[in-house]
Parts: sequence; structure tokens; C-alpha cells
Amino acid sequence: MDRISPLLTDQYQLTMVYSYFMAGSHMKQSTFEMFFRTNPFKGSYAIFGGLDAFMEYLVNFTFTEEELAYLKKTMPHAPPAFFEYLKSLHYSQLTISAPSQGTVVFANEPLVIVQGPLGFCQLVETTLLVLCNYATLMCTNACRMRVATDAVFTNAKKPNVDVKDAIKKVLADKVLLEFGLRRAQGPNGGLSASRYALIGGFNSTSNVLAAMQMGTIASGTMAHAYILSFTTGLEELIPEQHAMVQPLLGGKNFEWFAKRVLAWKSRLFGGEKPPLMLQLNTQQDIAKVSFSQYSGNEQELSAFTNFAFTQPKNFTALVDTYDTLNSGVPNFVIVACALLEFGIQANGIRLDSGDLAYLSKQVRLIFNKVDQVMNEQYDNLTPCSPDMHNKYDGQFLKCKVVASNDITEEVLVQLQKEGAQVDVFGIGTHLVTCKAQPALGGVYKIVEIDGQARMKMTEDISKATLPGSKDVYRLFLSSGEPYADIICKKGVNIPVAGQIVTCIHPHDELKRVMVKPAKVVKLHNVWIDHGELKYPHKIENGKVILQHPDLASTREYVLEQVYALREDQKRYLNPTPYKVSLNQDMNQMLREMALGIKKIQLIE
Repeated sequence: MDRISPLLTDQYQLTMVYSYFMAGSHMKQSTFEMFFRTNPFKGSYAIFGGLDAFMEYLVNFTFTEEELAYLKKTMPHAPPAFFEYLKSLHYSQLTISAPSQGTVVFANEPLVIVQGPLGFCQLVETTLLVLCNYATLMCTNACRMRVATDAVFTNAKKPNVDVKDAIKKVLADKVLLEFGLRRAQGPNGGLSASRYALIGGFNSTSNVLAAMQMGTIASGTMAHAYILSFTTGLEELIPEQHAMVQPLLGGKNFEWFAKRVLAWKSRLFGGEKPPLMLQLNTQQDIAKVSFSQYSGNEQELSAFTNFAFTQPKNFTALVDTYDTLNSGVPNFVIVACALLEFGIQANGIRLDSGDLAYLSKQVRLIFNKVDQVMNEQYDNLTPCSPDMHNKYDGQFLKCKVVASNDITEEVLVQLQKEGAQVDVFGIGTHLVTCKAQPALGGVYKIVEIDGQARMKMTEDISKATLPGSKDVYRLFLSSGEPYADIICKKGVNIPVAGQIVTCIHPHDELKRVMVKPAKVVKLHNVWIDHGELKYPHKIENGKVILQHPDLASTREYVLEQVYALREDQKRYLNPTPYKVSLNQDMNQMLREMALGIKKIQLIE
């Protein structure tokens, strides 16, 4: 990960730090907290992201000579001692606490807690927010789209389910691909989107640079431009490309493969013998699909043949360039049959326009119909050469239907309800731009200075900050479901499993509930403890190299937590809020400070 400059901040951070320095208060011990006030996308939860980038920023925090020279020009009144102070800042002066990356979190609870000298803590505000706000928003958006594709998250949980196995099955059954680079807010936005989409629940990305950086393989095959670039039919194309040889196809040249494609076209859809698809049309179990006569686009067939020959193990055909059901899908079937003779499974087709529910069902009916043809007739259709004869084993039932038509979370929910036969979703614009909610609204507030709790009061009580240093604990019921997060004064009356805890609403102390948790988990880990780096790392040539958890395990961690939430808390519309509560000590301190700050006016 590239170095993040300390100058990636707002000017007012530097002006405040300068005033702290001149007043001699820059070394006062302080505590700041990052949190957000409303769960994104009108939901009940969020997925915490950005810890990896924030930790990279901190461990590499240093002002270069070039950066200091710039500040000296923009702050000519500042004495040399101020710039020496900036040069001395180092992560070893801080304590950083935060949940693990990918943790399910909720509104109005501390996420990142920064403790240390006032000046340094103030200076990291903007950078922390820019690194964690979008990352959390993006992880949450991706996760919500994952939840929308599979009813396992919103249906009642089945007893005795191995959650890890269930999540692995979810990731295999419905594949989500991030296709948003061209719609992202600049190249850096595109890279961040790809990374946090995968953490939030997506399987892969089309972004090649992001894939390289993450150690994964990018996904993608063809666009409409590729298909439209072919201007002749297959018979006319053969003389142009006949000499190409493909080792994966037994060393055969393009002419041989193209002639096999034409042979399959003739046998399936017309020629000297009655077309096989016509013979099957009268059978009741495969009615509804009229797929007996070839009416496809010959240039599209040329494009598919060329692509399958040059990349036989990566053949996913974009089928809506001319006519999805009457051209694209038949042409895919023809070419896929030619690949079958070499024992190669075609991947499937991609829908990029139209009614995805209807079209996906029709495509699946066609694949089922072709499967019946292959089961009954395949041995009679393969060439005489024994080295080319491969057994049919239901390959068309394994072909995937990919959909990528301006997909939103709402569309995913509706497709699931309609029983759409889509196996893979390619999602771009609405994922990477978080179009439904472009910003998280995370904030960073001081809550303690030199051991004295601080509280911001506003006209809107819901925007008042919770004073003092805190710990947050997650209370689990015997069912394994998380029931509430409880905010406590740091180190005071820590909740214990098996003992009754009173949970009080942060804004209405009359709303309270008593909970006897079966398990209690502290939400935050300490990643830097009074200067000691606890985050996984190694030292190479005197330099700290952070070791971030791999994406696959983080993604599974995310989905396992979301699976554990109650079903009604994951509804697309009007989900039940998750409880974020105060314990009695925290509630008492909040009440006393609020009354002390808010003076009662005398009206005469």
C-alpha cells in the first residue's frame, strides 16, 4: 500500500495543532472517537472497513522535508520549533483501539478510539475519516447486495447448521463480481472500491490492478465492441484465420474448429437431416422455448467462435448484442457444443439488458433442452476420430447465467423473489458509487482531555456526544444471536456472561431491558498499546511491514457475523433496529454532564 502523506488533511487541522502548540497544550493526553450516527442505506448495521489503510497511514506517519518546506511557505509566521514538533510525531506516541476489519458495527457506538497527545490526535482526524468512511460504506453496500442474493440470510435459521460451511456454500452458489472501475470516482476510488467490495462479500473484481495488489485473479471476458468488430460470417472468416493453432484443442487449427462449429449449427438447427431441436419441440416437458430454426447473427457466431478458439477455458458469451434468445444464446450453444468435443466446459452467457428475471428463466429452459438433446444424441454427433470423442456429462446444466444490467440492491431483492435463474451478478455503478447513499457521515469527536470527560451538547439531543473513555461489549444470547452492544465507562462494571446486565437507551433512560448474556465479547482490539504495535507485523531491514488478514477469511468473517443477526434485522425494508445501549454507570455520567452543561433559563 502506498504511503499516505500527513498532508492528506484539512487546513484547519494544522491551524488547530499550531494553536495547541503555541498555547503549550499540544501534549495534553486526550481521547477521540470516530463513530457514525445513522446506519447506512436505511439498514440496521454496517461493516467496519478501513482499519488496514489507517494502520498503514500511522506506522508510516512522517513529514518529508518537501512537505515541511511547503508548510513553512504556507505558515510563515510559525517558529522553527513547530516544524521540529511535526517532524517528531510518531505512532509510538498513540494508543489505537478499533474492531477487527469486517466487524459488524452499529450507529452511535465508538468505532476507532485514538488516545495520545492532543496535537497528534487532532491531526489524524481527516485522514482517519477519509480512510474509514468510504471503506465502511463500501463494505456495507457490498454486504447488503450479498444478503439480497440469498434467502439464507433472511429466512429463519435452521437448527444445527455449520455456519462456516453455509457461508462457503453461499459464496459458491451465487457469485458476485465487482464491475465498477469505469464508474468509480477516479483511479484511487476504483482501487478502494474493488478491495472493500471483496471484503464485504463479493467474489472477484474486473479491476486488474486491484486484483494484482490483492493477490487474486480478475474476472471478465468480452464486451459488445468485441462482437461488433466482426463483420463477416464464419465461412468468410476461415480463410483469414485458418492457420491459428490452439494447443488446448488438441493442436487443431482454427479452420478445423470453425468447421466443427458449422457442423453443430447444421445438425442442431437445420441441414440435410431434420434439426434435432425441432424434433424435441413437441415434447411437453420442454415446451415454451421455440428453439428449432436458426435465426442467429452470423457475425456474432464468428465472434464467439474466435473467442472460444483463442480462450477455450474462458468462454462466457455476451448474448444481447443483437437478439438474446434468437441469436446470442443459440450461437453460444453451437460454439459450446464444439468445445465439448475437446472435453472443455463453456462457462456460460452474460445478460446485459432486458428483463433479467424473464430472460434468465428462458436461458435456463434452453440449456435444459440442449441437455436433453446431448443426453440422447451426443454420441451420434461427435466426429469419427476416436481421440476427439468425449462423453457428455450434463455440461449444459453447469453453464452459468451472468447478469450485469445496472443492478441495484432493490433489483437483487426482486430477482430473488421472482426466482430468477441468475448464477453470477456483475455489479458496477450502484456498488462502487454507493448511489443509494454516497456518504457514511462518520465523525470524530473529543471525549476526554487530561482525564476529564468532555461532552458536546446540541439543540438536537440525538447529536450530543457520549462523554469519557469507553469500552463496548457485545452481548450474545444462548441462541448465538447478538442481542445488544452495551457502552460502558472504561474499565468500570464490565458485563460478565451469565450475570444480569441492565441495558439503557442512550436518549430515553426509561427504555431499558435486563439481559442475561450467554457470551460477552469486547468489540475493540488494541492495535497500538501506548506505543507498542500490536497489529500483526514483521520487521524487514528496520522497517515495519504490516500483515493484514487475507481477503477470503475477512469476507467469511463478515458474512458469518451477518448470518448470526436476527432475520428481521436484515430485511431490505424497515429492518428492526439493533440495540446499542448504555450501562447504568455510563447513563448516570451522561445524565449528570448533560444537566451540568445545559443551564435552565429564567424567563420573566
